[in-house]
Amino acid sequence: MDFFPRASAELELSFKQHTHRAYPTDMQLKSILLVLSTSLLAHALPQVVKVPPSPQCGGKSWTGPKTCSRPDYVCFRFNDNYSECIHWTRVTQWTPKQTDVDN
Repeated sequence: MDFFPRASAELELSFKQHTHRAYPTDMQLKSILLVLSTSLLAHALPQVVKVPPSPQCGGKSWTGPKTCSRPDYVCFRFNDNYSECIHWTRVTQWTPKQTDVDN
C-alpha cells in the first residue's frame, strides 16, 4: 500500500531525468575526437627549431654568410682563415696594439 502515490511517481520521474547515461552523447564524442585529433596533429607537424646564428663570418674557405645578423655585432678578422661576429665594444680588446705589431 502506497501512502504517497503522487510523490513516488514524481520521485521516479525525477530520478529518470537525472540518471547518467552509460555512453557519451554525440556532442561529447565530437568534443573528445576534436581534442584527440588536435593533439595528434600538433605532434605530427614538424617542429620549428630556431638555430642560433653562426659566429663565423669569414675566412679562406668560409662559404657561409659574410655579415652578422645580430644587432651591434661586427665581423672581425682574426686571421686569414677565420673571422667572427663580435660585439662592437670588444673590437678594441682584439685589435693588436701598435707595439705588438712593431715587434
